[in-house]
Amino acid sequence: MIEFVRTPESFFADLKEFPYQPKYLLNLPYTNNARLAYIDEGNNSNGVALFLHGNPTWSYCYRKMIPIAIRAGFRIIAPDMIGFGRSDKPVQQSWHNFTRHYDILSSFINYLDLKNITLICHDWGGLFGLNIVPIMAERFKRIVVLNTMLCTGTTMPDVWYRWAKYNDTQYNLDPVQCLIGSGCVLSETEKQGYLAPYPDSFYKAAFRQFPKFIPDKENSPGANIGRSSKQFWQNDWQGESFVAVGAQDQILADTTKQLAQDVIRGCPEPMIIDNAGHFLFEWGDQILESALRSFSL
Repeated sequence: MIEFVRTPESFFADLKEFPYQPKYLLNLPYTNNARLAYIDEGNNSNGVALFLHGNPTWSYCYRKMIPIAIRAGFRIIAPDMIGFGRSDKPVQQSWHNFTRHYDILSSFINYLDLKNITLICHDWGGLFGLNIVPIMAERFKRIVVLNTMLCTGTTMPDVWYRWAKYNDTQYNLDPVQCLIGSGCVLSETEKQGYLAPYPDSFYKAAFRQFPKFIPDKENSPGANIGRSSKQFWQNDWQGESFVAVGAQDQILADTTKQLAQDVIRGCPEPMIIDNAGHFLFEWGDQILESALRSFSL
């Protein structure tokens, strides 16, 4: 039986700009009754805004976008992947793999019976989310893509492997230092928000494991899904799209531009934010306002 740990609620007591109370699901696949936390806010007059975060963050990263989406009439659904945020966290690193998280998020969407979805995704939120849309395309109307990719089994840029090698030496990786190193300017309160779910290294198994299962080989788990998804995005996607790129992201800037220009059918030219790096949600207010203006709501 895999052991899970749970961050005490007291660690989330004073989150500024993030007053949302979580709900929990206990019966998703693979979770052994571990809790998956998610935010459920808003009135649904314009459908669902589904926010999917990446590594090493949690739904708090969308604090600048969620109020805008609520004012625009969306029901906000923002899960914390197992191992992140308010969700329970496996102690064993090897629990985390591509197929497991992909299936959990797919089941989460089906369980809540989400429809008329606008997907907002970053980093691993895109690696999973852009592969989920094709298997339930009738549920999705729009996408907002921030610095992410579709992995189809091809080799990653050299800079990514250098990052993965460095990450493998960081048993107690500091997510705040990752954000600051990417050009984000954070207040002390915001730093506390990003750190809140992770009292010590015991809670960070996901941080250490995620880079290990990127689908970068033809037979990697998830690579075949990515290849199938790429065909869907190029040929069958019928919804609206908006892509934003942090130009200073050495790993994913070019890849994200390619999504807009060569992969996502009907996608307009991406929004380029010249001074932004990988963690583009820190510019999220201007991104989402631009995206909403471009959509036919």
